Amino acid sequence: MKEWEKHLERAEEKLKSTHILFDNNMFADSVSESYYSMYNAAKALLALKNVYLRTHADLVSQFGLTFVTEGPIEGFYAKV
Repeated sequence: MKEWEKHLERAEEKLKSTHILFDNNMFADSVSESYYSMYNAAKALLALKNVYLRTHADLVSQFGLTFVTEGPIEGFYAKV
C-alpha cells in the first residue's frame, strides 16, 4: 500500500468514527475525530506530491501553499 493510501484510509476511518460519535451525542470527540480526518486527508494529498512533514503546523502551512495558493482549492475551504 502506498503512503498516500495509508493516510487516506486513516482519514476514512476517522470520518466513520465521527459519525458514530456524533450520533451518540459525543460531540467533543466527534469534532476531534473530524479534525484528524481532515488532517490525514491533507497528509494523503501532500504525499501524492512527495511532501512529508513532521508537525501539524508545517502540514497546514504546506497544504495552504501547495493546494490553495498554487492549486485548485479555494481559500474559503483552507480556513475550515
